[in-house]
Amino acid sequence: MRAKRANAVVALLMIAALLIHVVYEVWSYLTFYYNPLVTKLIAYGFVALVVVHILLSVAIVFGQHDTKELRSYPKKNLRTIIQRVSAVMILLLLPWHIKTGDWIVTHTG
Repeated sequence: MRAKRANAVVALLMIAALLIHVVYEVWSYLTFYYNPLVTKLIAYGFVALVVVHILLSVAIVFGQHDTKELRSYPKKNLRTIIQRVSAVMILLLLPWHIKTGDWIVTHTG
């Protein structure tokens, strides 16, 4: 249970980092101010939290055998299944997001 609680705390920190990232980037685009150091600090902090969250999630799923019930009661666990599928999709789309940011920085309008 301690691992699940720690994972929930890391998830809340991820949400906070993501909100900081979004607010800072919107502010930067609106004010035409760009500081790559701040952007990278926020992004690397978020990525570090994502890695910790992934490792804790894998440890919970495989270490505590938390997937047994998913196959037994698929209708009751639909929310959990959707969360896991969406997490995989986010991880697959993250490199394109990062490359888009690099493309925006290197091109001028």
